[in-house]
Amino acid sequence: MTEQDRIEQAIAALETQRASLGDGVVETSIAALRAKIGAEAGEKRSLLTVLFSDISGFSALSRDLDAEDMQEVMGQLWRELDQTIVSHNGQIDKHIGDRVMAVWGLAQPGENDPEQAVRAAWQMQAKVAALREEQGIALSIRIGVNTGLTSVSHIASTGELNIIGDTVNLASSLEEAAPTDRILLSQSTNSRVQGLFDVQRQPPLSVKGKAEPVPSYLVLRPRTRAFQMTSRGLAGITTRTVGRDAELAMLQGFYQQAGSGAGLQWVTICGPAGIGKSRLLADFQQWSQTLPHKPRFLMARAWPQTAESPYHLLRSLLASHFQIGDRDPLTVARAKLIGGLSEVLGAGQGERAAAYVGQLIGLDSGRFRPIANGRLDSEHIGREAKTLLERYLGRLAATAPAVILLEDLQWGDEQSIRLLSHLFAGGHPWQMTVVGAARPELWARRTPWGASPQHQMLELQALPTEAATELVRELLQKIARPPAWLIHLLVERTGGNPYFTEELVKLLIERGMIETGPSTWTVHPDQPLGLSVPGTVQGVLQTRLQQLDQQDRVVLQQAAVVGPVFWVGAVNHISQEKVPAARWIELEQRGLISCQPTSQLPGEDEYHFQHSLLRDVVYEYTLKKQRQLFHQRAAEWLVRETDAERAGEWAAVIAAHYEQALQWDPAADWYEQAGKRAREMYTLDAASSCFQQALDLLRPPSGKGQKASDGAKRRLGLYEGLGEMLRLEARFPESARAYIGMLAAAEALGDSESSARAWNRAFRSLEDARAAVALGGPGKNLGSPEEERQLAALQLNLRGAIYGVLGSRGRADSYMQSTLSLLRELDSPLSADPTAAIELCEHALEVARELGNLGGEMLCLTRSSRARIEQKDWDAAVVDLLRVIELSEKVEWFGISQAHRLLAEALLAKGRTADAMRPARKAMECARAVEHQAFVGQAWCTLGRVAAQSGEPILIGDDAQEASDCFARSVELFKRSGDRGERGKALLQWARYELEQGDRQKGRAMRQKANQILAQLGIRNLP
Repeated sequence: MTEQDRIEQAIAALETQRASLGDGVVETSIAALRAKIGAEAGEKRSLLTVLFSDISGFSALSRDLDAEDMQEVMGQLWRELDQTIVSHNGQIDKHIGDRVMAVWGLAQPGENDPEQAVRAAWQMQAKVAALREEQGIALSIRIGVNTGLTSVSHIASTGELNIIGDTVNLASSLEEAAPTDRILLSQSTNSRVQGLFDVQRQPPLSVKGKAEPVPSYLVLRPRTRAFQMTSRGLAGITTRTVGRDAELAMLQGFYQQAGSGAGLQWVTICGPAGIGKSRLLADFQQWSQTLPHKPRFLMARAWPQTAESPYHLLRSLLASHFQIGDRDPLTVARAKLIGGLSEVLGAGQGERAAAYVGQLIGLDSGRFRPIANGRLDSEHIGREAKTLLERYLGRLAATAPAVILLEDLQWGDEQSIRLLSHLFAGGHPWQMTVVGAARPELWARRTPWGASPQHQMLELQALPTEAATELVRELLQKIARPPAWLIHLLVERTGGNPYFTEELVKLLIERGMIETGPSTWTVHPDQPLGLSVPGTVQGVLQTRLQQLDQQDRVVLQQAAVVGPVFWVGAVNHISQEKVPAARWIELEQRGLISCQPTSQLPGEDEYHFQHSLLRDVVYEYTLKKQRQLFHQRAAEWLVRETDAERAGEWAAVIAAHYEQALQWDPAADWYEQAGKRAREMYTLDAASSCFQQALDLLRPPSGKGQKASDGAKRRLGLYEGLGEMLRLEARFPESARAYIGMLAAAEALGDSESSARAWNRAFRSLEDARAAVALGGPGKNLGSPEEERQLAALQLNLRGAIYGVLGSRGRADSYMQSTLSLLRELDSPLSADPTAAIELCEHALEVARELGNLGGEMLCLTRSSRARIEQKDWDAAVVDLLRVIELSEKVEWFGISQAHRLLAEALLAKGRTADAMRPARKAMECARAVEHQAFVGQAWCTLGRVAAQSGEPILIGDDAQEASDCFARSVELFKRSGDRGERGKALLQWARYELEQGDRQKGRAMRQKANQILAQLGIRNLP
């Protein structure tokens, strides 16, 4: 305890003795002690935030109210305003007429003093507005806020503090210059609250005593969802960045290049934990805030617990930019997204962009029909979203510079990393600087970040000895002459890692080796005997945690289970009691945690660990049994607290908590929900991963009341969802395996309908695999004869497995051997030998009928019909196809659209145009039902042929389509999907139609183009 502290305690003790000693004795004694305080303390300089406010309108008010009423109104107002200041940790210095001066950082300096002052100012402004509305009186308020080193001394005769100097004068000048009912900030205060408030730079102010005009900033509003770059340090100590001048100059150079016409600059700061990445980002942001043309900022940070949530980083970036809260109702969130995008793109393009981008980030597409009707695939949605985001960012940065800051990219989700990488790699001519921060593990991911000539790397190394020594002196600035042993210990042991250095200083303070005070610190000049400190930052953190009392340790452990970011409500639920507010204050003062200015979950106090390393150490220090219980309660709290309409955004986080709690069933349920949400967002890889995780966690039934059928039902749905996602990702063999799993579950349930659906979808995946290889789509690398044979063998094995599940394993094995050539031939849509194909189909048809496999029978009949049409045996084809359509009434079959289309083709060949109309329309209906774009394109071509042969438009729904319209739709669809073979065939049919209509120039050009496409694919002599 310092001498000043002892004197203050003596004064407080004397105050309690007034009744027994009398005022005279007490006042005399206190005066002597206050004089001693003045002698002890003298004058000191402290970093303070000073607020001046002035209320106007009392003069007019006094004419309308009598003195008593006037006094009551003023008293009520000043009580509320003073309470607002005190509740934000401020201290009233003095009232001067209608003005008040308040100070932050006097008793207990804090890093968020400037923020608290500005928030108090905002609330004071609201209090005056409310009173003006309630009383109908013309009161107004002006407020000025400044932060800086200030002279503080005690007046010996009264013991009062005397706070004077340039900082106070500038705060007063800002208040006088502030517009009515507005708040004006100095450059110093604004730089310390950047990202927390929307501000507007004002013309420089001419201030008495200042040689140059000073910058000022008008506060527009607090940010609903604030993002502030972290900058750690020691409580009560303001340190400058040391040893990073060259790196900061590089970032400033990138920014200036972007603004001078060089286009988008993309750089990533890379380095291990604690090396100073966040501090450098914060310094760059602060520097750019001081420029005459302040840039627009888009900022986001990734967290470990959201790494598996698709597009979470992108959602955070846009949510921060457009002020979308996680508890905003979906309609409100969507409206903010539309409004923000429309402000730059215009109403029409803004709504379209919101539909596509909203689909990716989990804000439902609403009434945007192409998405709402499920007519677009994931690749198209992602492509459109990227295009529209590019357009938005380009226009945003067209008239003013823009900066995107991304922190902790090593935890970014794969989908955001992929999209942002593609977005920034375009070499855009934007006035934009993209700066990311990441640990080296980012580059070990499967989705590369920065794999582009546009990207530049800025690697941070440990500080050299000279800079590390300078940093130590900065941290020990309150020690008049730091002893050499202390400086040497801190420099040598920490190896130039700034975070390690800060934590080691904190440890020495907690051990009492460094004694702290408001203005000065002391340390023994000689190194204590036997002094031992840990050799790693993790060791320092463990030692600091061990020095906490048991209750503080448990609270931190409960918080660490929630994650690097946590909420007081969650910890209260985990502990099953309310954690006292004083405990959070103490942990924050120790530099272990930090309160966030706003919360992802409004209404919940949100904190984050000062460093992810600290959270990791706390988590590992927690016993496994405790972790399981804590994870379970964390999951329960999130389920309860997240908005039901938007619960899917937290599904993957909740599932992970349940999985860590070894609660397999709820974990599987939430992974399934996360998979469904990812599917709705068209995030296929995330959806398939979640479905697979759910399947892995499902356990066999155990205990009373559980049935084997319960697990089979869940597996059935999960395998079906997994198969669908894998197929859409063009991972066809894996998709077939998933459908085999679905088939096993369906058989266990005796569900013949699901069995048939699984069987058909498995074969559909196999057919798609072959088609992709043949037409150069996904899987085109499987092009060599050897690779094609391997794919064919895999198809045979999977088909054999399907038959095995159906109960005919022996037959399945022989079937696999005898139909190798069948698959090799039939999977080609252009078989060179129709007769051989028909024979093989008949052989396969016998096997299918023997096994009672209706799907297999339908497949063989459809394929043999195609070969019979090539042979011009139209009557036999019609008979077979009618049988397929008859069977389709008994069992669902994916390829039924093909049967209707081929029937229409056969009837057209027989000249029965009117009869061909119905199956042609039915082919389109079935193709759309299964969402198979190739089938839809083929159906359009057949409809074109029907319309051409009939000479009349064909009615599809409410629209009449000319033959040329149908052909055009078919060609465009195949062009978009990259199916060159089908595009060539459709183009050839269109060419024949144009020639028949007499447009020989157009018809010949089309025919030449069609033949060129088909010849490149080795396809000739088409009928």
